[in-house]
Amino acid sequence: MALQNESESLLYASTSANLFNFLGDTNVEEHYRLYKEVIEMAYRAHQDLLSFEVDNLVIVDPHNVLSMLKTDKAPIFVTLHTGSFNMLIAYLLKNGFIFYALSDTESLEITDYHNVTHQYNQRYNNNGDFAKINIEVPGSIFRVIKKIKEGFPTMAFLDGNKGIGGQVKSNENLLNIDFLKGKVRVRKGLATLSCLTHRPLVFALSYLKGNRSFLEFYHPFECKGSDAEAFANETIQTIFKYFETHVKQFPSQWCNWPYVHNWSDLSVFYSKSTPLETLVKSSSLHFNEKRFCPIKYNGGYFLFDRIRYKVIPVDPNLAPIFSHKTTPQQRRELIQQVIKENNPAIKDFIQSEVLI
Repeated sequence: MALQNESESLLYASTSANLFNFLGDTNVEEHYRLYKEVIEMAYRAHQDLLSFEVDNLVIVDPHNVLSMLKTDKAPIFVTLHTGSFNMLIAYLLKNGFIFYALSDTESLEITDYHNVTHQYNQRYNNNGDFAKINIEVPGSIFRVIKKIKEGFPTMAFLDGNKGIGGQVKSNENLLNIDFLKGKVRVRKGLATLSCLTHRPLVFALSYLKGNRSFLEFYHPFECKGSDAEAFANETIQTIFKYFETHVKQFPSQWCNWPYVHNWSDLSVFYSKSTPLETLVKSSSLHFNEKRFCPIKYNGGYFLFDRIRYKVIPVDPNLAPIFSHKTTPQQRRELIQQVIKENNPAIKDFIQSEVLI
């Protein structure tokens, strides 16, 4: 394993922890490879938008969702950062649609998106256009409703907890959803907007197969009753069930692996850590490498606890015990030496379950 820089260490560690907890992937030796694939996938999605990969896009639309775009009840699209995830934007621009994308402050600052409309207009000789609405700005909800009612297609990414007013995961308006082996806190505002504006909500999923980009449209969700909250809850949970199936099949295609803990209830994982029985200092102790990820950050040495998402500082003199470069035999000898020297750190390592 060769991390490119120290700031990458925490991103890799959180990715590894999320794979470990949400996916139940305990083959931690493979996590760095998966992490690199996730980062490369995000880069590809960005490049595919700018290089017009949409010309090779395969559309899967068994429910004729795309025909709705030419009516006065254009759908509200929800999508996720998976596969070549900009393909929905690319498809709409290529086909000359004018639409709105709900975004946040950070995404609005990505300069490459500022000129993409002009590039697509030139290539396809049409007047397609899209504007981003910053949903972190108070009052933006009214602009969103206005544009939807005027008949403009609208889209937003659902994997993240930013929303109207910059929601945090403690916000009571977020929906608790069982996802893989964990629980995530998800925005349900788009489904509520579907009810308020009488527009169908459609899940659009991007993925790769055989190195080709696919964009699949699921059946429209329509709010026909009066209970908007019940509709929103059921719809968002159903979408995440569909997505759960996808993630299990294509784990390395989801670009949110480094960040999913930011919008999740992590307490569900703490039960994996059970109090150990009294341990005696013996040479049988070994490094709990499935739970702890060694990283170097800001010139210091740390262990990242995959279950509790916390870092434990490590004395530089003891860092070789946990290094990826240390062989199993060398590690056993180093642990035995620390025990023999009665180093006080051994007690802390046992209590924190670094050594078991």
